[in-house]
Amino acid sequence: MVWVRIDDHFDEHPKVAQLDDHAFALFVCGLTYCNRNLTDGFIPSMVGHGQLRFCDGNPVPAIRQLENVGMWVKVPGGWQVHDFPQYQPSKEAVLKERSEAAKRQAKLRNTRSNARSNAVTSAVTSPVTNSVTHGVSHGVSHAPVTGYPVPGTGVPEIKDVAAAVSPGSVRARARGEAGFQPMSTLIDKQRRQRRQQTIDDLPEEVRERLARPPIAGA
Repeated sequence: MVWVRIDDHFDEHPKVAQLDDHAFALFVCGLTYCNRNLTDGFIPSMVGHGQLRFCDGNPVPAIRQLENVGMWVKVPGGWQVHDFPQYQPSKEAVLKERSEAAKRQAKLRNTRSNARSNAVTSAVTSPVTNSVTHGVSHGVSHAPVTGYPVPGTGVPEIKDVAAAVSPGSVRARARGEAGFQPMSTLIDKQRRQRRQQTIDDLPEEVRERLARPPIAGA
């Protein structure tokens, strides 16, 4: 949308002061036509003569007033608004502004679209990536070392890394296979150690009583 620019002293200009209401209205409507159609101030003859509703059905007297004061200049095919480029935007400037605005809008839409796409991708891939990374790193750090030691180094040789981190090896550790104890066995062992430690902290007299065999029939 293009706006019409009118100076706030427009109504006090000597040329405008000579116009009647019809000529005044015709001039303003001429400006709106030029800016709306990007004519750079040119008003075709049929447009000027077609503004009947502003001139009691006869625009000729109003047109003559505009010509006499020099606000409309007669040119082939119509009229040219005097000093139009000084106050109103040119067609070239308007089209350039529209093109730049369209580019800004397209860039903004692309930015928003990419942001939404990245958010969806991150939401989908992050849990999967974290799960895979944790599974592999956890398996490597807790995997049993298999194979034979490397001579002269004291470092065992890992023949099959894939087997060491495979789900089967992890499940085997949980079942107590491959030399590992089940979790329940470890818990029972810890309980017995804590119970023995508690007994060791008791007075010697109490420990002796606890060590005595139970009385038969009691």
